[in-house]
Amino acid sequence: METPGEVQNVPPPATADMQRHVSIWQRLKSFSPKKVFLVCVGVGAGLAGGVVATVALVVWFTSRPIPIREWPRLDVEGAGLRAKLKTDWSDSVRYQFLVTPRSDELKPAFDRAVRAHRDSISFTIHLYDKAGFELCKKDVKPTPFVDAEDRFEGLHANDTFYSFECSRAHYKEADHWNLGYVFPVLAVEKSQNGATPNGNAVDAKKVSSTKPSIGPETPIEGEDTLTGFDLSSGHLETRSGKTFLIYRDGERYTALGWSTSSPIHFNCKSRSDCLIENTGNNEAVHGRLLR
Repeated sequence: METPGEVQNVPPPATADMQRHVSIWQRLKSFSPKKVFLVCVGVGAGLAGGVVATVALVVWFTSRPIPIREWPRLDVEGAGLRAKLKTDWSDSVRYQFLVTPRSDELKPAFDRAVRAHRDSISFTIHLYDKAGFELCKKDVKPTPFVDAEDRFEGLHANDTFYSFECSRAHYKEADHWNLGYVFPVLAVEKSQNGATPNGNAVDAKKVSSTKPSIGPETPIEGEDTLTGFDLSSGHLETRSGKTFLIYRDGERYTALGWSTSSPIHFNCKSRSDCLIENTGNNEAVHGRLLR
């Protein structure tokens, strides 16, 4: 008999989730040990398959081939050369590298230079990101090849970067390239009447008839464009044909990071005292004006 005002404790009704869990548990209890084992094996196999599929997808995504890329041609004015580079990615960076004389008039000088300095000739391929930081570097000893007259007409190499020289991630970020070189300067030889084979009385080093002479103490200042820098020699080349020698070792690495086609401003108090500024990134190096 209930007493008026007395509160009765009524158990809460079972929820749908609780009923479902009880039902699953009752079904599992009815399974034989063998059947439970098979269920566990199936669940484990499913999880393992998912993990394997995920790993395979990640591996494929990070190692899939990258199409062929033909880089802009480089004119190495300081040495009288022209360089071409083609690359792709297939497990590593593969490259095809070609060096030829810049003009037909330089072909005889190129042939003589390769015959005389074949063992010492070398090049270094540099790949940079958009900000001018070096991402990849490869030292190359190319092989000379001959024309129909058995004269050396070019140098070529077909090889790969090691993984530590250029990772896939770095290769994808590469924006432009430059070239370091150990190669003698090519010059056009004059014939007995003072003309070159194309009839112009000029050589590869200077054009004395059109350029005023600059004395050792003559101040000179102007704007120009970077076309190349060689770390080993310290030679910095410009579009107008000037060559500066960057003589401080630390500043050579600064210039090495500059992008080809960077705008530069030079101010020389004398030929041996120049300040060359990259106006694109406000970095500057000291050098001497060689020509």
